[in-house]
Amino acid sequence: MKNDNQTSRQILLLAICIMLGLACARTQNSMGPGNSNMGPLPLGANFASIQSNILTPKCAVSGCHVQGGGLPSFENGLAYNNLVGAVTAGYAPNLRVRAGDPANSVMYQKVTGGNGFGGAMPPGGSLTQSQMDTIRAWILLGAKNDAPSAAGAGATLNQLQATLFTPNCTGCHTEATPRPNGAPFSLQNVNSTHANLVNARSLRSVKADSIRVVPGRSDLSYLVRLVQGNGDAPTPQMPPLATGNSLTSAQIQTIQSWINAGALNN
Repeated sequence: MKNDNQTSRQILLLAICIMLGLACARTQNSMGPGNSNMGPLPLGANFASIQSNILTPKCAVSGCHVQGGGLPSFENGLAYNNLVGAVTAGYAPNLRVRAGDPANSVMYQKVTGGNGFGGAMPPGGSLTQSQMDTIRAWILLGAKNDAPSAAGAGATLNQLQATLFTPNCTGCHTEATPRPNGAPFSLQNVNSTHANLVNARSLRSVKADSIRVVPGRSDLSYLVRLVQGNGDAPTPQMPPLATGNSLTSAQIQTIQSWINAGALNN
C-alpha cells in the first residue's frame, strides 16, 4: 500500500512539472524579445531558418517576392543575394540588410512597422514578435548565409554572353572602335567580357566598391548595382533606360549566381 501511495505521488509530481513547463513556455511566447517559436520548424537566428519560417511562407508568395514579378525574389536560393548588401530600390543608398546593423536595415524596419520606409511588410499580416526578434538577432550576428546556394548557380559565362550580354550590351560595347555612345570597353565575346569585368575597376568611380565583378561576392560587385539601377552618375543604370533593354530581376539573379560561383571564364 505504501508503494502505491509513493507511486501516486511521483505521478502527481510529474504531472505538475509538465504543466509548469507548458505555462512557462506560454509566458515566454508572450513576452517579446528573446522568446521562442513553437511552430513545426525551429526558428533560429540563421538564414536557413528565416528562409523556411518567414521568407518562403510570408514573402515569396504569388504576386509578391517571386521570380518574374516586379519585386526582387525572396525565394529559396535567391533571397540572400537580394537582401544582404542589396540597395533598396526607392530608398537608395539604404540596404535591405546591412550586416550587424538592424537599425539601418530596411528589411528589419519594414517588418517592424515601416518606420519611414513605406508601409509595413508583409502586407498580408505582421510577423510575430519572435520572428521580428529572430531577424534582428540574425542581422546583429552578421547576417551570414547558411542556406543552399543560389538557384541557377550553374550558369556559365557562355550562357550569360549568349542570353544577356550580346543581345543587351554589344550595341555599344563592341570590339570595333570608336564604340557607340563612348562605351569604354568591349563585351562582345566571353574573353573580352571576362577581362573587362572580373576584378576590373569602374572607370567612373574610385570608390572601394567600384570593382565591376568581385569573384564570389555579388554583394560587392559594382556590375550588380549598375544593372539594378544603383550605379554612380552620370550613368546609374546599364543598359541605359533609354535603350529599353533593362534587365529583369531574374536576369540579374542569374548574373549574381555566376559571380557567387566564382565568376569563371566558362
